[in-house]
Amino acid sequence: MIQVSIEIYGPFADLAGVNKAVLELEDATVRGLIAEMKRRWNRSFIEAVMDEEGKEFGLAVLVLVNSQPVYHLEGMDTILAQGDKIVLLPPMAGGYHLPPV
Repeated sequence: MIQVSIEIYGPFADLAGVNKAVLELEDATVRGLIAEMKRRWNRSFIEAVMDEEGKEFGLAVLVLVNSQPVYHLEGMDTILAQGDKIVLLPPMAGGYHLPPV
């Protein structure tokens, strides 16, 4: 069993009712992380961050493992280690642009 920290931002934190937590995982993969999230948090949160089948993260959430997007790693099979930091972010758009000089 390992412990990982998770930080949840934006509306996802509102749905989870928490923005930081330490999770104990029996299965030290992103798939195991999802299983623990399903045990710990309410259905509204899970539906917001998961795809329609509830087996993978949906397109409406950016998942980082130690600052790396999970889709740049091994996806659901990404192996997690003791102390890893997972971040869930809502998609971002827009921004401030300086006018041309």
